[in-house]
Amino acid sequence: MRCNKLLLKMNRNYYLIFLAVLLAGCGGGGDSKPSNTSSPTSITKQSRPQLIVEDASLQFEGVGTITQTLLSNVRGSVSYQVIDSNPPNVVRVNDSGVFQILRPGTAIIRATDTSSVYESSETTFSVTVERG
Repeated sequence: MRCNKLLLKMNRNYYLIFLAVLLAGCGGGGDSKPSNTSSPTSITKQSRPQLIVEDASLQFEGVGTITQTLLSNVRGSVSYQVIDSNPPNVVRVNDSGVFQILRPGTAIIRATDTSSVYESSETTFSVTVERG
């Protein structure tokens, strides 16, 4: 009888050891997600020199005359927007920076340089079209 009690006690110890090894082998029973997940970090864009665009002055040679502006410190893609014109519709500009001259007058244009690496930069410049 004493032998049976000893065997029963040994079996119970083996079961406890087996259970401890099993739990240690599978990560302790927690979820399967890694515990070192971090929240997304924001990307800091690099500083850059100010975008510079020279004012333009040209002679009107008829509707459709095309010109481009001189830009400095471009770091990405430049987009353009006519923000004022006197009289209306002096120039039309596309995203490539090509201007179509429509009539004599003065237009104020906003140029914005955007990049995935550098901070954005914005400036305004004038296009003056004089009678030819």
